[in-house]
Amino acid sequence: MFYVIDPDNRHLYGEQLEDMHRVRKSVFIDERGWDLKETNGLEIDQYDLPQTEYVLALAEGDRVHGGMRYLPLAGPNMTDDLFADHLYKPLAPEGAIEATRGFVAKVARQSNLWGLGLCAKFEYLLWKGAERLIETIDITLLPVLLEVGWDIELTSRPFSDGKATYVCISTKVDGKALDLPRRKFGITSPVLYRVSEPGAASRCLAA
Repeated sequence: MFYVIDPDNRHLYGEQLEDMHRVRKSVFIDERGWDLKETNGLEIDQYDLPQTEYVLALAEGDRVHGGMRYLPLAGPNMTDDLFADHLYKPLAPEGAIEATRGFVAKVARQSNLWGLGLCAKFEYLLWKGAERLIETIDITLLPVLLEVGWDIELTSRPFSDGKATYVCISTKVDGKALDLPRRKFGITSPVLYRVSEPGAASRCLAA
């Protein structure tokens, strides 16, 4: 299942957050070769803040199999800080949430976790009342996302880090944005939960 981790319940997820940073190191540094800072086998950067929220896919034993990091565009964010020179115009922060460091652990890539994760992403955004999702993606993923049917706006020129080419996108968040991956992957009920205290998990969306 997928769980929201936010400032109010972060104290319940110390081991899972450490595991998340460990898996991120494995995915982004070891596998993809990104030039990121590593600390004691963990990948942590300046956007892993006290106010940062995460959605994590937790498997048996609460091992992290996937995740995404979220910050409102109204505060510190990677898009404005690192990619502003590539944007066609400054992005309006109202109603916008940035998603970064999305990953699926190697052990979970033969599962349906990716499709479930797309549903969890839009359940989270609707639960938060977001209007737009801001992401920077490998441009080779763009046709895959457009095929799902999302309302996507390109907000930057393509740019490269020497290993891959990226583009910034803005995706409209509404009920249709959630219905699309649900239909595509045959998911009929909510997948995202939030735990307020041990043993007290509730769905973020009722349906």
